[in-house]
Amino acid sequence: MPRCLNSDPDKASISDDSFDELRLLQTTIDIDLSYSIRIPQPFAMPKLGQPERKSGRGPVKLACLACRVSRIRCDGDQPCHGCRIRNRECSYTPSRRGGSRKKRNVAAKPTTNEQPDLAFPSPPLSEIDHLTSPGAGLRLLSFDEINLPSGAGSLGTSDSGAEDFVQHAVRIYDSEQAILNAYYIYLHQYFPILPPPVRPVTPDNPIRITSLEGCFSLTLTSPLALAISAMLALIPFPDQEPTPVMSAEEPLRRSIAHKLAQMALERVESDSELIDDTPGGHPSPIPFEGQPIPRFPLHPRTPVMLEGLLALLLLSNYEHTQRGNMLKMTTRASQALIMAKNMSLHQLNSYEDEYSEAKRRAWWMSYFRAQLCSVVRQSASVIMEDDSLYTTPYPTIQGDPEVWPLYIESLQVSFATVRLAAARVPPCAKPDPDLLRSKSEKIAALDARAVQLIERAKSGLRSKASPTNGDPASEPLVAKTMRSIAAIRSSSMNHCDLSSPDFVPDTDNVIPRTNPPESSPLTFDEAAEVCVESALEVSRQLKKLPYPDKSLAAVPARMTPTILCCAMHASYVMMMQFYRLYLRHQQEAGDMMTTSYERRVDELRHALQDVIATLDGFANVLEAIRGMKVDVEAVFTVAFSDMMT
Repeated sequence: MPRCLNSDPDKASISDDSFDELRLLQTTIDIDLSYSIRIPQPFAMPKLGQPERKSGRGPVKLACLACRVSRIRCDGDQPCHGCRIRNRECSYTPSRRGGSRKKRNVAAKPTTNEQPDLAFPSPPLSEIDHLTSPGAGLRLLSFDEINLPSGAGSLGTSDSGAEDFVQHAVRIYDSEQAILNAYYIYLHQYFPILPPPVRPVTPDNPIRITSLEGCFSLTLTSPLALAISAMLALIPFPDQEPTPVMSAEEPLRRSIAHKLAQMALERVESDSELIDDTPGGHPSPIPFEGQPIPRFPLHPRTPVMLEGLLALLLLSNYEHTQRGNMLKMTTRASQALIMAKNMSLHQLNSYEDEYSEAKRRAWWMSYFRAQLCSVVRQSASVIMEDDSLYTTPYPTIQGDPEVWPLYIESLQVSFATVRLAAARVPPCAKPDPDLLRSKSEKIAALDARAVQLIERAKSGLRSKASPTNGDPASEPLVAKTMRSIAAIRSSSMNHCDLSSPDFVPDTDNVIPRTNPPESSPLTFDEAAEVCVESALEVSRQLKKLPYPDKSLAAVPARMTPTILCCAMHASYVMMMQFYRLYLRHQQEAGDMMTTSYERRVDELRHALQDVIATLDGFANVLEAIRGMKVDVEAVFTVAFSDMMT
């Protein structure tokens, strides 16, 4: 746990040999030599002295209870600044502990110029560390929060324009074709589980309801149609006022979406029973002939047997981004992977027919989702076999045949970092030079692979012209989005908080580090610079992610994100760099602002704003992501409001 800077007014001003550990909690997996986000090893920072006094105001003698517990600086106001921005109760209770700490006997060194008083911007690093934890910031919706409230409203599709009806109405669709059309508008470019559409995509045309009673959705038998409907129900209408981030004012939208998700899961089980009772069923061009499931397909080039599997992939995303439940996210993804293997989708040959593309996408998206769960949870939560056993060809996108391999390989390297981080040496074990050398070689190999992936992703983004129209189902646009996601993941190339206890230095050693441990192929300064540059690259790519076409969708809703961890990781890196620059600048330049310092801080601030804007685009629809946005925005606001005002 990083130590907070002491704001005790009895502390002397900073001197050359008075240091304290201001740790950047960094990962030990240094992945990319050009862009990958590698958190460098923990290093020590000089201790700051007495806080800068504001004009006409002495130092605070009594901190509020919340600030004392958090060990952060309190400004003495009622409420104080820290409690005000966090919306928490601010109360002042006299401390029963002893008085001020006694100053260490430090040999004074002669100095010609008095050091300026410094004030460290709150919050301390302990309030930023959580950005790197598994599922950082995800808001977990409890079971009670998703239950349909009593008197949720009567069935309504009225044009009366009543304020309550407008504000609380939920979107559904009145046909499977309308559901499929909406999938291509809102979901396909981020989560391409289906082949391209067979007919042109038309403008979105949802209907408003306040109850599922008597609605078309209750008659659906396709688990995929129900899963898509569950995701679409979360999208607000354009005339609905934004809901506060942590508000409980939208139970109807979340509860109807959850009801549809439960219905989809039930239909998955029903389809699974039919498949088990009729083993060996194969797709047939004649409806129902040789089919274990007597139902017309939702997509004409996707076998009915695959709809349950594809529904599980969407439900895994729903549990992650809407409910914030990582355990159920993993359960749904594991079930989809097992189902895909039971259908032998992982061992298909290169034979081409009208269903081959759908089968390939079903397998590789199942594989992708399973590995993503391990990356998000920072553990090998889904057991994966040797990739050499998978013979199924990659799906194809006309005009960009390389994008699918790139999309999958970028996640494979992230998954490899999870496994490498899990291979930790016991803290009590004696360092083994051979083990350290082996780990360094593995990191270097991942570095080299990451460099190749980044170059492939960025060269494709430069060379592939943007589609002439904004059709979200356009495969070139899907390919461009996939390349951006691959570039983001390759630039991150690790998951949140790949911290390793193997190389945590002695807390009594307060000498700033200049060299990394033997397991790192880079020097500390090299790793730190690459870390920051890759965070900035992630921010740039996040900003480029597309919204639905305005001519087809009235709501700019982004759905099914798969790069949330990268966004949180980049935010953590840039915040750490900001504090590092601030301390170094104060030590070297005092109160004088240098051009290079201002330029770098502005770059970090704008990049963090881009990350927050990206999270906001997803958080407008998906409730679990709102917690992520709130966390990043809180540390950003506190840090930069203190420094830039």
